[in-house]
Order: sequence, then structure tokens, then C-alpha cells
Amino acid sequence: MIALVIVVLVVGAMVLSQRRQRIAVEGDTVLVRGLLRRQRVPTAQLVRAETVDVNSGTRADATTFLLDADGRSRVRLSHQLWRPTGVDQLCERLGISRTDHTSVEPALGFGETNRRYPGSYGFAIRHLVFTTIVLVLLVILVATVALVWWERR
Repeated sequence: MIALVIVVLVVGAMVLSQRRQRIAVEGDTVLVRGLLRRQRVPTAQLVRAETVDVNSGTRADATTFLLDADGRSRVRLSHQLWRPTGVDQLCERLGISRTDHTSVEPALGFGETNRRYPGSYGFAIRHLVFTTIVLVLLVILVATVALVWWERR
């Protein structure tokens, strides 16, 4: 039961972190702020934006990736949270073009998206099942150690 509560809390923190994402362009830097992460990306590194449908397991959602010259994703904008007009305004302000692949390509999974746009998703999201299993095992281990310690006290 404790493991389930901790997993729910961690997943909730991940979702909340994405939902609290704020982006600001200050001078020659794009500032990306989330619940747990802050990122500074020089605007000169952003050369184009591409929008694709990403399959999260339950549904496919459009996501725009701001890419550098090597095709690495520097900023990810989920259209669940960002309106396409807002994404277009950001691209216009940065002076980069946006290509929309959503109507011509099937939805991509996390792994395929990360292969196409390296850096788009971290290990924990690309390997969600593995991460969840490790997290549950870690919680069980910690709970067992705490229980043994409590009994010996």
C-alpha cells in the first residue's frame, strides 16, 4: 500500500512538473521553468521546430520540439498545455519555422520520438515500466528496512 502511494506521488509530481512549465524569452535566452527543473537555452541554438503526434499509451497528443542544428530537442511543448497559436507566436519570436507532421505521419512512441529528436524525453519516461518497477522495489526495500528497524527498537 505504501509503495502504491509513493508511486502515485512520484507520477503526480512528474505530471505537475509538466503542467507547471513556463517559458520566457529574455534577451538571447529561452528560460524553461518547471516544478523541479530549470533550463536555459540560448536562442541562437534553436534553428527549427517540428510538431508530431506522440503516443503516450492511452492517446496521441501533438507535441512541438524546438531543435538545435544537430536535431536534438532542446525544448518540448505539449499541445495539451500549449495552444498551437502560442507555439506559433513563440517560433515567430525566435525567428524559426515550424513544420507540422501530425496530419501526414502516424503517432510516434516515446522511444521512436527520442530516436528522431534526441533529448526529447529522459530515461524515466522512455522506460516507464522499468522505472516504475525499480521505484516499487526501492519503496518495498525501504519499507522493509524501516519495519525491521522499528521492530528492533
